[in-house]
Amino acid sequence: MHLSYNHLYGKIFLICISANVPPTEAKDFFAQLSPFWDRLFHIALNLVHSSEDAEDMVQESILKAFARREQFRGESNLYTWLVRITINTCYDHLRKEQRMQKRTKSITSPEDGEADLEIVDKRANPEELFQLSEDSVRLREALAKLNPDQKQLLVLRYFENLSFVEISRMLGLAEGTIKSRVNKARDILRQHLQGKE
Repeated sequence: MHLSYNHLYGKIFLICISANVPPTEAKDFFAQLSPFWDRLFHIALNLVHSSEDAEDMVQESILKAFARREQFRGESNLYTWLVRITINTCYDHLRKEQRMQKRTKSITSPEDGEADLEIVDKRANPEELFQLSEDSVRLREALAKLNPDQKQLLVLRYFENLSFVEISRMLGLAEGTIKSRVNKARDILRQHLQGKE
């Protein structure tokens, strides 16, 4: 991952200046977040499937977290709070993309009545694919076929190694509900991996 830390710190620093917040507060906040950068990036990447978009989502999430730092009450740990913000930011991004695709599809060319669309491949570029093992590529493709809720649960449970209790608190659902939904999502993922779609 290649997040632009200096650029992001610069934005937070400007927020401090414009809001009359001591710049040391930005530095302290940044120091608290640094252990979570990579983990947040991987969560975002598994949801949006593009390195560039994932970086943007993490940066946007951190800016949101800084702006809302007073709202963090410590009822959950800082990482859990940041994950929730990152997931919500990714979902907002995916919803915007979906709306944009619908608008683009509704635009027709005057000659043939067919939609005049430019198809953009959001999957990993060839360099990224080369770095991933074949199994990793298959897993990423299978994950992409899951609905957002299923994907979120599997990412939190198996990629972030969060307990059912932590996921339950994070999402505001009963632990039993989380367990059954994770099991169902895992079964669907297994079917996709085995080609039984």
